[in-house]
Amino acid sequence: MAENEISNKKELFNNLLSQGRLHEAIVMLKSISERNMLWEVTDHVTRVEESYRYMLRYAMDNVADPHRDIIYNNIKEDLRVIYDRLARQVNSRNGSSLYYTTVRTANLPAVAVAVDRYRALQQSNDAFSIAAGTAQGASRTEIEAAENTLFESAWIGFPYSADDEKSLTSLIGDASVPAHVKLMTLSAIMLGGFEFFDRRRVNVLAGAYAAEDADEQIRMTALTALLLTLYVNRDRELPSEVSARIDALRDIPGWLSDIKTVYLELIRTLDTDRITSKLRDEIVPQMIKMKPEIEKRIKTDFEQGVDPAELEENPEWQDFLDSSGIADKMKELSEIQEEGGDILMGTFSQLKSYPFFYSIANWFRPFQVDNSAVVQLGDDTNVLSELIAQSFFMCDSDKYSFVLALASMPEAQRSMMISQIKAQNINAAELQSASLNLSTDQRRNIVNKYVQNLYRFFRLFRRREDFANPFASEINLTEVKPLQKDFLEDTTLQLVGEFYFKHHYYKEALKVFRLREAHIFPDATLYQKMGYCCQQLGDITGAINYYEQSELLTGNNAWTARRLASAYKQIGEYAKALDYYERLDAMQPDKFSTAMSMGQCLLALGQYEKASKAFYKAQYLDENSEKPLRLLAWSLFMQRDLDGARKIYDKILDTAVRPLDYLNRGHVDLVASNYHSAISFYLKFVKASPDGWNDFIKEMASDRDALTRLGVDAGMLPLVIDAVKYAEN
Repeated sequence: MAENEISNKKELFNNLLSQGRLHEAIVMLKSISERNMLWEVTDHVTRVEESYRYMLRYAMDNVADPHRDIIYNNIKEDLRVIYDRLARQVNSRNGSSLYYTTVRTANLPAVAVAVDRYRALQQSNDAFSIAAGTAQGASRTEIEAAENTLFESAWIGFPYSADDEKSLTSLIGDASVPAHVKLMTLSAIMLGGFEFFDRRRVNVLAGAYAAEDADEQIRMTALTALLLTLYVNRDRELPSEVSARIDALRDIPGWLSDIKTVYLELIRTLDTDRITSKLRDEIVPQMIKMKPEIEKRIKTDFEQGVDPAELEENPEWQDFLDSSGIADKMKELSEIQEEGGDILMGTFSQLKSYPFFYSIANWFRPFQVDNSAVVQLGDDTNVLSELIAQSFFMCDSDKYSFVLALASMPEAQRSMMISQIKAQNINAAELQSASLNLSTDQRRNIVNKYVQNLYRFFRLFRRREDFANPFASEINLTEVKPLQKDFLEDTTLQLVGEFYFKHHYYKEALKVFRLREAHIFPDATLYQKMGYCCQQLGDITGAINYYEQSELLTGNNAWTARRLASAYKQIGEYAKALDYYERLDAMQPDKFSTAMSMGQCLLALGQYEKASKAFYKAQYLDENSEKPLRLLAWSLFMQRDLDGARKIYDKILDTAVRPLDYLNRGHVDLVASNYHSAISFYLKFVKASPDGWNDFIKEMASDRDALTRLGVDAGMLPLVIDAVKYAEN
């Protein structure tokens, strides 16, 4: 009951603070804490209330205080933190999520204590201490356990104390601390910030990014963690201290470039499912389908004495791959990977069920050649671990998956694979040069792989439902108020918008384009793309509006004219559509598609003679196309040129016939009063149509007005229908 009360009243509490009704917010906090007998929290509320009373008294006595706004905002932030502490304490009693289970049962030390204990173990384990006999070296398992404890303490600690912040900042800045420990700790700080916002977490992450002498991987990981923490808490009114901290980061020369890099890698995750689907549904099935033919060709070449090394240079093999379509798909896949697309998610998603991944810390553990999960491979560890560690294809999570998969293989199979790898004599430099990811931007590669690690955790961790997933929808960092001035800069918006547009995420692209529209001078190309997004989303009126704005800026533009014509045609405004098709025809004469579209508009407007001319022109422009014939036949039919219509329908029936061709051919004979012939064609339609008789009834009703306009006696139609029924039996 208490948990529900806390959850249900949070929105009300936040509204009270945002409206400046602090007295009511304080009364609510006291009421909840007293009912739950959390007297320590009640005392904390009382101390904050006393500070607020003093501030009110000075304000009412008209005492000048240049820091009043800062004090007032700090009091509001203190009340928010108290509410979060209250929620955490109440939920920790019975909460079933992994976070609350860990808080309740893990008996973890405070963050500063966990840092001190880890550093003591680390220092006692250094080579000098062991050699001097002043310490006994800890086992690999003990060290990893201490790292996990540090991770979990940094994750669930809340709120951080000043000592916690100082200890974590010192740990991350200490050159003697292994890089993987720093990186794990940064992730833990971020993950805890997803549960409850803490300004001290922001300070640690911001400080790690701002450190000039820090490793690039530390800095970019810290920045990614910082931006995600702010994004997850974007609806929260952030304390002024956080805004000031962000302002200070803007003085770093690479700030704009770095946050743009992180933003682009975060939004790239939106494309992961599409890439995985393409692999699963298109490329892999196609390769499986090709397998028998490939095996046959290899066998034939082998029997003919062809050297296998020459197969890749064989033009017949290349022609085979090209004709199958697999070469184009593999080229596209290569381009996706060069852009940083995640092509391995689908492959390694099946390899995350090992006990190694039961530990939350291991999802954020950088790949280490001396990790206990790696050394289990035995004497061959050095060969494989070096290769895997230097791989530019895999993120850390996937590297561990690969090792665990090797370890689970039968010994004979694993030995054979390792022998083959050794025989190739591949070294790290060769791997790097062979990588499809040709980016020379180290920062981007760091962020790309870290984001892939995060994506796998939030999508594949066995208790993923216990966590707020920032990748559940597109990540829009422009919604983070302290960052808006950076992300609303036009080049960033342009890059983000173009990414969405290129990969057909039209809803997301339109949002970004609208932000751009508000910050730049009118731009014809931008309006074209906004119109196209609207059209793809089914908002045809919106599309027309943007296309027309583009047209005002550029005058006659063939692309815009074509899209406007298409949009008006979609909503049945055939006269306006025809006008734009005629303009397009003047700009680009003798185009088959334009002639066809003009004919369709004229047909819809009842201008059958002009429509016929347009379809004759289309047929002349592309003699091999069947598309104009049916429309031309109907146009002639509606002009009562029965001989012309009959000849074309008969020609169609001799080639690629469709059920409606029988129906329309029957209409020609019906208008000519050739009833028996009409009935025979109608009967063929009934037999060929998917829903048979029902389709016939529906189509006859649909064409009733056209037939009567051409002189068919309305009274004859039911008789003809019944005659078809009798003929059917």
